[in-house]
Amino acid sequence: MNAQHPGRPAGVYIPVIVLALLAGVARAGAPPGDPNTDTARGKSQFAVLPALAYTPETRFILGVVGAYIWESEDTLRKSSITADFLYSQNRQIQTGLSFDIYSDSGRSKIAGEAQYSYWPGKFYGIGNQTPAEVEEPFTEKFFRASLGLFLSVGEGFSAGPEYDFRASSVIQTSDGGALGSGAIAGVANYVASGVGAAAILDTRIDNFSPRGGRLVYLSAHWYSKLLGSDYSFSRYIVDARQYVPFWGGHIIGFQAYFCALSGTVPFQMMSLLGGEVRGRGYYEGRYRDNVLFSGQAEYRTPLLYRCGLVVFGGITQVSRNLAGFSLGGIHPFAGFGFRFRLLNDTRVNLRFDWGYGDDSSGNYIGVNEAF
Repeated sequence: MNAQHPGRPAGVYIPVIVLALLAGVARAGAPPGDPNTDTARGKSQFAVLPALAYTPETRFILGVVGAYIWESEDTLRKSSITADFLYSQNRQIQTGLSFDIYSDSGRSKIAGEAQYSYWPGKFYGIGNQTPAEVEEPFTEKFFRASLGLFLSVGEGFSAGPEYDFRASSVIQTSDGGALGSGAIAGVANYVASGVGAAAILDTRIDNFSPRGGRLVYLSAHWYSKLLGSDYSFSRYIVDARQYVPFWGGHIIGFQAYFCALSGTVPFQMMSLLGGEVRGRGYYEGRYRDNVLFSGQAEYRTPLLYRCGLVVFGGITQVSRNLAGFSLGGIHPFAGFGFRFRLLNDTRVNLRFDWGYGDDSSGNYIGVNEAF
């Protein structure tokens, strides 16, 4: 799924910034103000532009991104198709295609992606208290394809099947490290193939930068050798978000996220703590294990023109199982950010965030909100 899909596990996705400030946006159709264009009945925009992003996991990223975003006249949900090619300062490569296409007045959608990456990363071991000095660099070649079909089963509620395919090859590890020993699942070449089902309750006002409403995503996936998977395991996700609007465009957003896995899980597919979505301030994968909980809140306030500020904070933790969670194992994070709306009539924000954890910090440049 694309970046905003709540069921997509954090991992190799890189937030992309389209430099619309410099290059402008090419609107599909006739000039603005023409009553025959989508401006009058539902907005449509298309751009192929340079891209820039920054996260602690990648440092600066450059590339090119093409995006087509449209809105039919009978729904506030914006459909999108995005393609990108990105290269990071850490010599990471990602290229892919993703889409979210809404129908039935926004009540149903089909979503999917295909993505390839060449990804140098870091491994700190498995568990909630792994020391920073055990850091191991590794490089992975990775391909993922996924598809989901969500049909309306009630007002704001949809459900349907999902399929997920992943193929990975770890081509470089550190001598003498845990990954180099070959004892950890996922170090050898592997294929993960799984099917599942998901249910979505979505009453958000604007799915790019919500101004109110809620989103609840529930999913269960099963990866099996019967489907061609090298490992057999299951994954369950609960992602609940609430947006409370106040006067003058002020908004408070809340998110509770839970992911649990059981079985023999490749280390790349474990629940990862940190990153630009959940746990800003921690390196993504600084802590990893079978079970993850993350809760966060963010206050968003408009400033002058298209500018805005945010303040956020939260807690997060990983564990081998539910019994392993404890108050002493909580990793807190907090920070602040700056927003700039890229387009006059579409709430697509340029995002700058500074996050701080209990033993680290991180700076982030992305597009749209973290949740």
